[in-house]
Amino acid sequence: MFGQGADAKVENIFEGGVATQVGPLEPGAGIIGRGGLPIPPEMPVAAGVIGLAGGETKPPLAQTGGTGVFGAGPTGVRGEGQGGPGITGFSDKDRGGIFESQRAAQARLVPRRVETRFPEGSPVTPAAIAAPVLERGTVALPKNGAAGDLMALLDIGEDCTLWFCVRGASATGPARWAQVLLGPAFDGQ
Repeated sequence: MFGQGADAKVENIFEGGVATQVGPLEPGAGIIGRGGLPIPPEMPVAAGVIGLAGGETKPPLAQTGGTGVFGAGPTGVRGEGQGGPGITGFSDKDRGGIFESQRAAQARLVPRRVETRFPEGSPVTPAAIAAPVLERGTVALPKNGAAGDLMALLDIGEDCTLWFCVRGASATGPARWAQVLLGPAFDGQ
């Protein structure tokens, strides 16, 4: 399947010395897919788009249901941005993204090469936010966190801290979080 959206070409038409703009209000999407709804509504809604690479067969609704775009193949989904992010994730009530792997790390940041050798490291004493401040709820982290959650917080002074959920929420108590301690900060160039 190939889809190409219409350009939002707006033209001026002159009648009686008055210009009127005509044309679509916005460029059109290349492909729009909308999944079917179950009736009665006990089952999940169908995926809007299912993309299969190579010899993959269509997965069952239990695997693809409720998904806007589902991809399966050697690489399930790939995003490449031209002047913007390759892939973004957002949720109003849950995580912006979840990554799972059975035999490798859940995520990989591909290092950017720099044409220099880093200097030999030296011991540092990172400064953590004090435990009493955390216990008073000044820094509120989700009590329903899951082990492995990684969360960045930005305070009103524009300082950012990084947190890791070391134990997920359970019947015995809320999630437990630890601050990821970093070396000294310095200005970017």
